[in-house]
Amino acid sequence: MTAQSSSWWISYFLVVGLVCQYYFIFKSLGSLRVELLKMKPSLETTQLSIQELEAKSVEPMQKLQQLLQRVEVVEKRSVENEKKLNEFKNSVAEMVKKLNTSIVNNTKPGIAVAGQPANATTPSLTMSATIDHEKLETFLSINVPAEVRNYYAYSQSEAATLDTLEGDNANLISYVKKYKVIPPPAAELRVTYAVNETAADALRLKYIFQNKSGGYFVECGAYDGLTSSKTIFLESSLKWSGALIEADPQNFRLALAKQRNAALLPTCLSLTTKPKLSAFKAGLGEASKVDASNNETFKVHCMPLQTIILALNQKTVDFLRLSIGGSEAEVLKSIPFDKVDIKVLLVNYQYVQGGKKTVEDILVGKGYVSFPSTAPEQEKGQWAENNQIFVKKGSGYKEA
Repeated sequence: MTAQSSSWWISYFLVVGLVCQYYFIFKSLGSLRVELLKMKPSLETTQLSIQELEAKSVEPMQKLQQLLQRVEVVEKRSVENEKKLNEFKNSVAEMVKKLNTSIVNNTKPGIAVAGQPANATTPSLTMSATIDHEKLETFLSINVPAEVRNYYAYSQSEAATLDTLEGDNANLISYVKKYKVIPPPAAELRVTYAVNETAADALRLKYIFQNKSGGYFVECGAYDGLTSSKTIFLESSLKWSGALIEADPQNFRLALAKQRNAALLPTCLSLTTKPKLSAFKAGLGEASKVDASNNETFKVHCMPLQTIILALNQKTVDFLRLSIGGSEAEVLKSIPFDKVDIKVLLVNYQYVQGGKKTVEDILVGKGYVSFPSTAPEQEKGQWAENNQIFVKKGSGYKEA
């Protein structure tokens, strides 16, 4: 075979090899195309699913962004609240510091003790120069009863002199103002209590006073200053102020702790127009009372209601609540209604001899009308659990 013939055969086999390669390539491409055509519906479905997923994710993303914005607001407020909390802590620390100072100096700022001027030394109070917050409550619970007992330490000779004075005597009024009246706490220390404005007593008082704001009350037989109180509604809802009178030392200590917007008087009401050192049965909760049988726990210096009202610098009392365990009639007889302007009275007659009729006879004779009972109370012969309201004629308040 010649060289030329050999070259031709080589070229021939190369061409055949290339043709075979291209054949297999095109055959593979055809198979791939078929497979791709089969996959097309699935790809289209997947694309639609992705689009739907993207569409559905828009709302959660928006909510997430809103949530992040709220988190930023909360973080900002928490910083502000932390700042206010630190300010409050500093304020409390300052108050404790002042209390420490007063204790170290052995004084009671702003509180008068019977027989002593305001800010007088109180020997029963002793304490270390430093008080931490944990010990403060214990300290107060131990010492407050001793303080309260000081209000009931009377000089026999002083009491004998005072007992000769009439209720409108200037010296007697000055004595009560100086030694018996404990003014309300500072505004920032007062406590406002939630009340049920739909309760029967609240509804009646709202009606009688026509939602009058800024009136003045006196509650005699205040107990702990809150339980069974008929004046807390007037104070909390109508922004009244007033005075709470409670003779029992145990009850009086509880009333002090309530921090109401009312003066406090650790005394009882005299049954005459003059003061009287009277036997008193204490430790009976709301049932504590002046005890004419002399079966007393100790003696309390009772003051005429006229004296107390004048010592409180009041010309008018819009509401007087009287619940003193059976001596209500005697107290009512001792009041010079021509000199003391009391608009509305709520009197408990449960233990009064002669009951409701005795109280009505006294007050109707003094120009008051008996506020009508509700129908269910009329059937029971009662008005709000043995209490009756009396409204002064021409007082400007509802009389029926």
